[in-house]
Amino acid sequence: MSILLLILAGVVVYYLYITLQEYLKNPTTIKPPTKEPSPTPYPLDSSPYTAQTPEQRLQNSYEGASITLLAYMLQAGVRKQAKPTSQQDSSQLESTFTPLQIGLVEEFVRSLSLHSTKPEYEQNLRALLTHYAPAYTTAQAKQSSLDFSTLEQPSIAHLAGIFLDNTYGEYKKRLQFVELLLTLAWSDRELNHDEQDIILDIAAFLEIDNADFNELYESFETLEPSPSDEALKAAKTLEQLLSEQKEQDQASLQQVFFTHIQKLCANARKKDKPQATLLPTLLACEQAYIDTLQQLESSSPKSRAPKASKSPKSDDKSRDELESTLESSSQHSADSTDSADSTPQTTSAKKRDNSWDNI
Repeated sequence: MSILLLILAGVVVYYLYITLQEYLKNPTTIKPPTKEPSPTPYPLDSSPYTAQTPEQRLQNSYEGASITLLAYMLQAGVRKQAKPTSQQDSSQLESTFTPLQIGLVEEFVRSLSLHSTKPEYEQNLRALLTHYAPAYTTAQAKQSSLDFSTLEQPSIAHLAGIFLDNTYGEYKKRLQFVELLLTLAWSDRELNHDEQDIILDIAAFLEIDNADFNELYESFETLEPSPSDEALKAAKTLEQLLSEQKEQDQASLQQVFFTHIQKLCANARKKDKPQATLLPTLLACEQAYIDTLQQLESSSPKSRAPKASKSPKSDDKSRDELESTLESSSQHSADSTDSADSTPQTTSAKKRDNSWDNI
């Protein structure tokens, strides 16, 4: 037994000796540390996170998205009525808005700019509104230092997405904005196809419930044409305010009218009164304001001179028409042909107006 143990111990020693010899023949070599490559500078020109311009920041804000959506609706309202002149591009539309529409827009712009302490913020909002609704041009918009001509026209979906991000959990606020658009569209007593399509798209992208939108839409369609006692009372109050105004000029009277409209809208919001029930009151006040302006123009000496100068021309025209009927001369027949050519134009205009009323 001891012999076997000696043999086994000898084998183990021999194995260890061979292993030590192999280890000594291949010593481990320590490699020097390699230098890491220096980082290459990041190309700032190709960075997608570039700083936005002041124009882009305003357009991508909640106020800018609201103003741009409002401008789309306003431009849709004048597209069918406005006629481009030959001196300017067809996109520059010449059209006038009703005093009530201007008052509602001014009240909305003023409410959006209340949170800002910078006086030029309201001017920038007006400039953005004028950029996307060229027909709506004000003197304050021209005072803005921002240039929106380099901006790309955003889609309704993009603007509605900005509106949604800033009104998360405020469904009533989105519903009130759609209600304002309907009020502006109906404030000229008609709703054309373009206005209807724009409002439908905005309501859909703002995720307005179908039942709520249909209720709003039907409330404006079923308005009573005759003003209520409340509307007549508000109109009388405005007439009294206009008569008490010291400076009887159009700018001063317009400011009184705008202030009155703002108070009516603020009281309606406090009482949670629907805009559809407020619209007859606003229309009655608008009519009172228009009547006051007409009385002011008729009583002013400047407006009398053109009327006196027009009467001889009208007498000459009637005398020429009478002579053309009696004498049948060639010259007067040409005049009668011109008058006959103008008759179909008025007829076609009436047909166009009737067709819009039937929409």
